[in-house]
Amino acid sequence: MARLSDRGRPNDGLLAAGLLDAFVETCRHEDALGSRPSHELGAQLASVALHAGADPLQWLPRFVLAAPKDLRVSWADQVGRFLEELGTDEAGAQWERWIGAYWSGRIQSTPLPLASAEASAMARWLIGLPTVRGEAVALLVQTPAGLPQHGGFLHRIHDLDLTPDAASWATAITHLLRGTTGPNWVLGHYLKEIVQQLLGIASSFGPGYAIPKLRAADPAPDLSELIEEALRLGVTDAAEW
Repeated sequence: MARLSDRGRPNDGLLAAGLLDAFVETCRHEDALGSRPSHELGAQLASVALHAGADPLQWLPRFVLAAPKDLRVSWADQVGRFLEELGTDEAGAQWERWIGAYWSGRIQSTPLPLASAEASAMARWLIGLPTVRGEAVALLVQTPAGLPQHGGFLHRIHDLDLTPDAASWATAITHLLRGTTGPNWVLGHYLKEIVQQLLGIASSFGPGYAIPKLRAADPAPDLSELIEEALRLGVTDAAEW
């Protein structure tokens, strides 16, 4: 597979000369690539969206129509990974440039409705969008997103300082739990730590080893619905949080 550049960064000249069109067309034949090239294709197109000069809103509709669901999920996950590597201001600029409009459009089924797995992968974008997290959560809750069985999203956020956006995080997590089918036994460990952090309680990782979390949110978010969803998913000790 052709690369965007020697360093994996987009080369605008190559893209404009036809490479971007070739990548999008390749999405139609993703099933013939195998898992590793398919993953690389998603990663390269995520890099184009965030680092190239080409306006993503011009080519992403073609990508969405050409790519099968699994490739769109892989792409969304890679966008989330790259967003976490950007500086705060640059990530906010990407939101203004295309992310907010793209997410809003997909909610409106433009050019296709969001699949649940796709929406779930896009939940990762919240991590890398601290300056617009409330706006991003407002979009997330309009999607059919849930949490995967392996608990990857909660694993990524459980050791972040969630308190500056405690209400937004509580809303997002509650929505993701609603979209999750149970029982999901992996969730309990991460959820308990997240709840403890939002309530300002020290998190214990074993006898003689406790890490005090940062300040509690003020005001503390209402976590009652989050706890109800945890109970529904089989986290039996959630009632004691």
